Amino acid sequence: MGLVLRRADDPSFEVTLGDKLLSLGSDAACDVRLAGPGIAGMHLRISAVAIEALVAVTVGGIRLGAGRSRRCVPSRLRVGEASFTIESVGESSVATRELVLRALAVGADLGPRIVVVEGPSSGRERLLQAGRGCTVGRDPSSDLAVDDPEVSRAHFEVGIVEGDGSVFIRDSGSNAGLWLGGMRLEARRKAEWPAHRMVKAGASVFAVVAPSLARAHPRQEPLAATPSEAGAASPAETLAVIATTEASARDAPALPNATATATVVGKSKAVPVEAARHSLAIRLAFIIFVVTAAASLTWLAYLLIS
Repeated sequence: MGLVLRRADDPSFEVTLGDKLLSLGSDAACDVRLAGPGIAGMHLRISAVAIEALVAVTVGGIRLGAGRSRRCVPSRLRVGEASFTIESVGESSVATRELVLRALAVGADLGPRIVVVEGPSSGRERLLQAGRGCTVGRDPSSDLAVDDPEVSRAHFEVGIVEGDGSVFIRDSGSNAGLWLGGMRLEARRKAEWPAHRMVKAGASVFAVVAPSLARAHPRQEPLAATPSEAGAASPAETLAVIATTEASARDAPALPNATATATVVGKSKAVPVEAARHSLAIRLAFIIFVVTAAASLTWLAYLLIS
């Protein structure tokens, strides 16, 4: 997943994150130099994989203490008094929810995931499914089990709101409580889990990661008529076809009400309806003429003989 770091108050600031850790701070020796109140000389190091805080920062609304690290996922980052966003390349906040719903509708495993980004079980994740809640806790039977002694056996539940595509979270009555972006949630009450916010339970931090789905360009080669002819399309291709079909339907000009657009399909070629009707009329007229002529000749012969 490609990630970029953008600064909220500076549209020109954009840093592509790769595998290499980049140092950020006010010091001239940093890979990325930052200026502003509260920014230390060497404040943090960040890559597409991890965020390492040399001085405390806030990620997804949850504090990341000095000397600690957290997995890097799309979220909001605060360094001193400067605000940043970590975004997927090509991410569209408008289209993401719509595409997630379509992905779920066609049965693709492209829905949002809940990921452990900090704590003893960092790296574990679980795909969320519409209509089915995901339980998180220390109990091994949980949908997402974590090895954190500060987490309750059944700590909280996460799910997708049907027909909406948004993600909800609910404290299952845990002992230690549940924090969403720094705000403690009321036990056993559903709350929306907004994008870019993180959740803290015990010593573990969780993030919900939506799929990065970009609308593909229309395919130039012809599509297979049936799955049996070319194999089933991949989920990404399915979404691209949906988007392309809708765009074509919107952009295509209205067809005139001409009878020439309707066709009668034969074995070898398509014949315009009006042409087919004209040909049939000629044949019927010819048959009537032949029958009439034959009847007249027969009557004339009868008169001559008698």
